[in-house]
Amino acid sequence: MSDLMFTRPDCGWTTFNIYKYCPNIPKEYASMFHASYLQSGATMLFEMFLDMLNPKIHHLGLVPFDAEGWYWYLVETEYGFNLLLDNPDVEQSDDVAMPLLNTFLGFEMLGSSLQLAQDWVDCYETFPEEWLAFDLCELSSSSLNEENIREHLKEMLKTTFNEEIVQEKVNNINKKRDELNLLCLQLKNLIKENSKN
Repeated sequence: MSDLMFTRPDCGWTTFNIYKYCPNIPKEYASMFHASYLQSGATMLFEMFLDMLNPKIHHLGLVPFDAEGWYWYLVETEYGFNLLLDNPDVEQSDDVAMPLLNTFLGFEMLGSSLQLAQDWVDCYETFPEEWLAFDLCELSSSSLNEENIREHLKEMLKTTFNEEIVQEKVNNINKKRDELNLLCLQLKNLIKENSKN
């Protein structure tokens, strides 16, 4: 596994690199930290770190990750970051702010907000198109290619297909790309400001 925070998103999945932060974790825990593209993981991570590092907003961070059947959470406590796992045998709350958690992983803290924010920026910048596809619930970044979009929509829509539909999809992809890149730039600036303090 690379030294990035998450593996390269592919086919709707990524995995949190638990060994980067907890090298002595028992092997049976490593497979628990997959994340599905059913949630906008990139956007949620950017927003969490931006809110946490902004002195006007600062609040403790929590990002839920859907592992399809259960959730795990990256959470900031007053002592640093840690991971929380829900219990798949307990009925899940619909309120993300108050999840039913039964396991607090008592591993060493994952690191500071600043360190993890920089790790996230590095991870995003290594695979920007893959994270864009992940946030758009696409299986791979190749599905963001305009020609592939056209072919897919032609096949799917058959008689109702027109170029305006392709252009709308391309525009939505470009808008989301711009949003993620702006969030990344804002986070990099906040990291730089906080590093001076």
